[in-house]
Amino acid sequence: MIQTEGIFVGGSAISAPIIGEDFNWSGSDGTYQVLDDGGGNWRIKFLSSGTFTPLKNMVVDAFLVGGGGGKSWVFCGGGGSGYTTTVRSVVLAANTSYPIVVGAAGTNGNNSNLTSTNGGTTSAFSAVAAGGKGSNRGYTSPKEPGADGGSGGGGLNTSGVHGNYSTAAGGTDGGDGTTATTAGGKGQGTTTREFGEADGDLYASGGGDNLTATVPNSGNGGAYNVEPADGIVVIRQHKEVAA
Repeated sequence: MIQTEGIFVGGSAISAPIIGEDFNWSGSDGTYQVLDDGGGNWRIKFLSSGTFTPLKNMVVDAFLVGGGGGKSWVFCGGGGSGYTTTVRSVVLAANTSYPIVVGAAGTNGNNSNLTSTNGGTTSAFSAVAAGGKGSNRGYTSPKEPGADGGSGGGGLNTSGVHGNYSTAAGGTDGGDGTTATTAGGKGQGTTTREFGEADGDLYASGGGDNLTATVPNSGNGGAYNVEPADGIVVIRQHKEVAA
């Protein structure tokens, strides 16, 4: 692959960056992904915490998702997803180390520990995305709502297939969780799609019975028998976006 010197300056990249040639990453293999989207467009996904060191000057956009919050065990709604943040035109200097922290997922409650925990905060390039909230443990009275997050957790649904463990559908794309027996959690009110763009990949869905499996590095909230997910950091060659 032939590359022109300084191709990453000012968002003029013509090929996806190569580790050891264009950047270094302190994390192990499998903790990052380089995606060549064609047409001179690329992304790097950081799936765990580490240090990113560009070997050339770069101007990038960054998208951050916090870790998803967990669902407590009984009489409560789902966990809130991680919040999302997009920053644009981030100037990165060659041979400078930039720490990246990927927020860890919270934990669901269980028979031994009925209480959930919040998701961790994701940070990179002076930007942060908070983790989603874990839902509070409920009782026969009071029953507890879904938790807040990038998208809200679904409310408790006592008529659901799992009875007091069931939750209504969690919110998606920054929306509130669905209300059933109790209210859904509040979402951030803005899209949780990658880079805040309508055609971006969807992240950060609130916990609810619409989630059937944990999606790694999605920032999704926790639901019955579905653990919340870690967050993520994604960077790309800077793009000018129409207002």
